Parts: sequence; structure tokens; C-alpha cells
Amino acid sequence: EKKYAEGGVAVLLAATKIPHWNPSHYLDTAGLCLATGLGYDWFYDQLTPAQRETVVKAIVDKGIETSFGGRPWWANGKSNWNQVCNSGLGVAALAIWEDEPQVAARTIQRSLKGIPHTMDTYAPDGIYFEGPSYWSYGTTYTVQFIDALENVMGTDSGLSKFPGFMESIDAINFITGPTGLFLNFSDGYRYRYTQAATYWFASRRQDPNLLFIENQFMARSLQKEPGSGHYPDMVMYLIWSDQAQAAKAPEQRHWHGKGLQPLASFRS
Repeated sequence: EKKYAEGGVAVLLAATKIPHWNPSHYLDTAGLCLATGLGYDWFYDQLTPAQRETVVKAIVDKGIETSFGGRPWWANGKSNWNQVCNSGLGVAALAIWEDEPQVAARTIQRSLKGIPHTMDTYAPDGIYFEGPSYWSYGTTYTVQFIDALENVMGTDSGLSKFPGFMESIDAINFITGPTGLFLNFSDGYRYRYTQAATYWFASRRQDPNLLFIENQFMARSLQKEPGSGHYPDMVMYLIWSDQAQAAKAPEQRHWHGKGLQPLASFRS
């Protein structure tokens, strides 16, 4: 329906009018880069040439270029900051590739060089050392960048091949208790909420049973139960949910993983 395209364009243009994208806390800037990059791509045909120019200029001036000033400590770090910032900027760069090829190439090259520093932390069995909440944050940005890379470039340059990365959804499912609460080690919340990245993993692995737990949270979220939904990522379910309907209860009752934070899980 046309009203949704018009609404999307209005939100996209509103983002360009924000005086700055808060580069002092670069997670905010990266989030707006991701959003405007996706918006520019998805609403491209509904934008006028002048509006396209406005969006590209905002992505470059308020987003990407601010990341090359000073010392972006997150660029090669180990934490979720690396994934969020490099992936958000990377998606935006891919979106404006045809408009600003030099800016885009420089940004994507840095992202591809930097993200492996944190991808190493999933090894060998997929336990994210910052806990389940930050698994959701950092990993969701990463899989959006991987998806965008594959769509634009035809390859993710090996990002999904890092040891433990594709197995990390198993770790998340096994540290979710029957109450719906996480084993919230490290810097993590108690509560699990909907996590779009799980649908990407299930689609990529062609394994619907990985979504048995996630589908329960999605059902609760659709009923608007307080605290059940993580709405900024909800649109990605429409893209990644090809495995959702066939999920059955997993038969495996125990699991263990090694790495920076070894864990074991046992169920009755």
C-alpha cells in the first residue's frame, strides 16, 4: 500500500534532518547508518532525485565520514561495538556504492578487516563471551551485514565461516531456560525477547527446529506481551522466516561448549 512507502520515506528524510547522529557514542551513529542505508535501498524507487541526494549526503557527512576522524577504538576491538559499528557502516556503504564508490570501498574494506577480530570470540562452539543479550545485539548487526554483502557482492568474504559462528544459535537456545529466562552471565539481561538473527541462522542452516523456542517468543510478541518483543529488528523476520512454520521441539537434552566462557546445559 502506497501509504507505507510514503511513511517510510517520511521517516527516512526525518533522520537526515537530525543535526548530528551522536558520534560521541558511536553505536548510535552506526544504528542510524544501518537504518538509513536500508531505507535508501528499500525506498529508492519512491524517492525523488533530490531526496536521494539528501539521504546519501547525510549517510556520508553525518555517518561514515565521522568514523574516520580521531581514533575509532571499536574498529578492531573484541566487543559488540566492533560488530555494530563496522556492520552498520558497512550496510550503509553498500547502499550508496553507486553514488559514492570511493567512500563505500574504503568503509567496506575497514569493516571486512575489523569484524574478524570479534568473530574469533565465537570459537570453537558458539558461546558469545559478552552474554546472550549482547549476542543478540552484535550478531544481528553482523548477519545483516553478511546478508547485504552477499546480495551486493555475491560473497560475505568468509565472515560466516568463522569457527563457532554458525553454531552460536545452539548456544543461545541452550542457555534459555524453560521459564524463558536466560542464563544471564557476563553483561546480560535476565529476559529473552524476540531475536531476528535466530531466523537467519535457521534459514542458513535449513533447520526449522532451531526456531522452536524463538517462535514461542514471537507468538507472545504478536500478542504484545510486555517485554517480549525487540521491535527494531522485527521487519527482518519477514525476510528470514522461511523455516519458521516447520519447527519442532528439539530432541537434544544436553549441550556443552568451550571457549572464552565454557558452559554446559542439561535438561530433564
